Amino acid sequence: MNRRFGLDLARVAAIGLVLISHFFKKLEFFGIFGVELFFALSGFLIGGVLYRSLLNSPRWSFEDVRIFWMRRWYRTVPNYALFLLVALVFHAYFGGLPSAGKLAAHLVFAQNFLSGDNPFYGVSWSLAVEEWFYLAFPLMVLAFTFGGLKRRAAFVATTLLFVLLPPVLREVAFITEPAAKVRLMTLPRLDAIFYGVGIAFLVARKPWGRRGRLSGMLLGAFIVLGLVMQFAVDPAGLDSISAYRFNLVLAPAAFAMMLPSLQSMPSPGAWLRTPVTNLSLWSYSIYLSHIPVLFTVYELFGSRRDDIWVNFLSKMVGLVACVAISRLIYIHFEHRITEMRPAEEGAKVVTGVVPTTIH
Repeated sequence: MNRRFGLDLARVAAIGLVLISHFFKKLEFFGIFGVELFFALSGFLIGGVLYRSLLNSPRWSFEDVRIFWMRRWYRTVPNYALFLLVALVFHAYFGGLPSAGKLAAHLVFAQNFLSGDNPFYGVSWSLAVEEWFYLAFPLMVLAFTFGGLKRRAAFVATTLLFVLLPPVLREVAFITEPAAKVRLMTLPRLDAIFYGVGIAFLVARKPWGRRGRLSGMLLGAFIVLGLVMQFAVDPAGLDSISAYRFNLVLAPAAFAMMLPSLQSMPSPGAWLRTPVTNLSLWSYSIYLSHIPVLFTVYELFGSRRDDIWVNFLSKMVGLVACVAISRLIYIHFEHRITEMRPAEEGAKVVTGVVPTTIH
C-alpha cells in the first residue's frame, strides 16, 4: 500500500481536532477546523484520483462514473449504515428519535440537503456533503464532456461550478437561517471539498517545486492560525453571517494549500509512522463512533463526573474505548468490505486518507 505519511498525519490531526472539541467546551470551535480539514483532504485525494482516471480512460463514460461511485460507496456507505443503526439505539435510550421522514432522508444523505437542523446522528451532516460530492462531481464532468468539452476542460468547468455556486446558495440561506445552521447544509457546503480538488488539479498539471509547496504551507498555516486566534478571542462573534461568509471559504481553502507540502513530507521511523498510519485508517470509525461511545461511558460514570478528576478519567476511558472499538470495526468490518470493491480503472491511487468524512 503506497501511503503518504503527511496525509495520514493530516487526517489524524483532523480527527484529533474533532475529539478535542467534544472534550473541552471552551475549545468546541476546534471541531469546525477538523471538519474543514477533512473536506479539503477529501477533495485533494479523490479529486486527484478522478482527474488521473479521467485522463487515462480511453473515453470517459458512464461506466467509469459507475466504477468511481461503487468504489466510493463500498468505502463509505457500510460504516455510515452501521452507525445509523447505532444512532437509533443510542437515541432510543437518550431521547431524540427522528420521524419516519427524517430517517428516510438519512438513507439517501438528504438529512441536511438544504437544512442545518438535524440533531439526530449529528455527525452525518459532513458525510452527506461528502456523498453528494461523490455523486455530483463525476456526473457533472460526464455531462460537460457530452456537451462537447474536452475532458480536462470538463474537469475544470465542474470544479469552478462547485466553487462558485455554493457560496451563492449560502447567501440565500443566510436570509432565513442562522449562520451556524447554514454551515451544516449539504448543497451550500460543497465548495469546501472543491478547494482541495482545485489544488489537486494544479499539482497534477504542474507539480509544485519545493518553494511552491513551502509557500502554500506557510500561507495556509498563516490563514488557519489567524482564524483560530479569532475564534479564541471572540467565539460568540464568529457566529455572525459576516464571519461565516469568510471562514467557510478561508478555512478549507487554506488547508487545501497546505496539502501538497504534507504530501511530500518524508516518512519517519516506524515508531511514529505506525501509530499515525493506524489512527488514520481507524479515523472514519472514530469519527462516527465517538459521540455514542463517549456519552455511554459518561452515563456509566453517572453523577461521579461532578468531580473534576473523575470527569477527566471518564473522558480518557471514553477515548480509549472509542479507539479500541474503531480498531475492531476497521479490521473486522470496514476493511473487509472495502476489499470487495471493484478495481479502479486508469490511474494509480495514492492512498493516505480514507474518505470521511468527519466525516
